[in-house]
Amino acid sequence: MGAMRLRYTQPGRRPWVEVAVTAAGEQSRLSGGDRDDERIGASFRRADIASYFRGSRAAALTDPSSGVFRPTGETLPQIQNRVLPIGSTVNGVRVIDDNSRVPLYLSTAGWAIVSIRSGFPLGERWQINGAIENLLDKNYRYHGSGVDAPGVNAWLGVRFAF
Repeated sequence: MGAMRLRYTQPGRRPWVEVAVTAAGEQSRLSGGDRDDERIGASFRRADIASYFRGSRAAALTDPSSGVFRPTGETLPQIQNRVLPIGSTVNGVRVIDDNSRVPLYLSTAGWAIVSIRSGFPLGERWQINGAIENLLDKNYRYHGSGVDAPGVNAWLGVRFAF
């Protein structure tokens, strides 16, 4: 992972502007702990798929009379057999029964974002700063953070140095 910034400013206390590129390479050597970490993707079981479909979010999308999940037109067993068929090997793990844990991801994707930042001094200790980040509107996640970054976003702030 790394970052590079190119800042332009004139001598003295003047406004500045910078272009920043932040990037991370693909992480493909995940430890067992990373593969089970919910912030990265976690392992899941056929039983977890069933629990999700009994929950309130999926239940609202399921036809109560037929048990068909409307977005895909499948029943719960059909979805379980498509995602984790018993007897198959998924991501290096053999699915034996409903409780076989299979890692969802074996790597985290690499990414790169571009941002523009600027600042304007108001005095010796005060400065107004702002930025427009992720100009290319890319989906990305810092490895292990569990938080998908926002799309294009902007911020404005005041800085006081003491």
